[in-house]
This record gives sequence, structure tokens and C-alpha cells, in this order.
Amino acid sequence: MEHPQLLNYLHSIQQTLNVPNASFATVSTFAADLGNTVIFPPLCGGGCLHIISQDRATHPKALGEYFRQQAIDCLKILPSHLKAFLAQTASILRRKRLILGGEALSWQLVEKVWEYPPDCLILNH
Repeated sequence: MEHPQLLNYLHSIQQTLNVPNASFATVSTFAADLGNTVIFPPLCGGGCLHIISQDRATHPKALGEYFRQQAIDCLKILPSHLKAFLAQTASILRRKRLILGGEALSWQLVEKVWEYPPDCLILNH
């Protein structure tokens, strides 16, 4: 990927999310393209980036506790990862933006997410 394409993507995702100076969290590896959505917008737009360790990102209770303590506005996560976490804790859903991507999103998961706070915008990326 060249710089102009990444810059175009960055501008597009910032406009779509519409949360200036927001706090983002990444729970995936930097090697995955999932991270582009949550790494560059806060770094280029005056926000804050929380880099979640692999140990914490794979333990629902630890991640839920971290999210209870930190004001994180945007989270991008795999649907299967989210589904596994929802079996343990719902605190992962207290965001302004929840971006689901990287694999197919089932209607069952969407309906489950809709049971939680309605002020969270859900994006199927």
C-alpha cells in the first residue's frame, strides 16, 4: 500500500467515524490490516491510541476490566472475538463506535449487540 492510498483511507474513516480527538483501542496485531482503522485516526487526528497487549486481548475479564477503567470511544474487533467476549462480559460494548470486520458478521451477533447501549454506532467493516 502506498502513502496516497493510506491517506485516502484515513480521511474516509475519520469522516465515517466522526469522533474527533477520540480514544481508540486496538486488540489485534499490528501486522493485520484491521489496525489501520484504529491506529492512524487517533495518531493523525489528535486522539489517543490504547495498544492492548495480547495477554489482555485474549482474556475477556481482563479486557473488560481495562475498558471499565479507560474511556475508549472506538474499538475494532473481529466478530468471532466479540462473540467470545460477550459470553463473559458486556463492558466491551460501552463505546461510541464499534467496528466489526475481518470476517462475516452474523445477524445473531448484530441482534445480540443491539441488546446493549443504543448510543453506540455499529459499523460492519
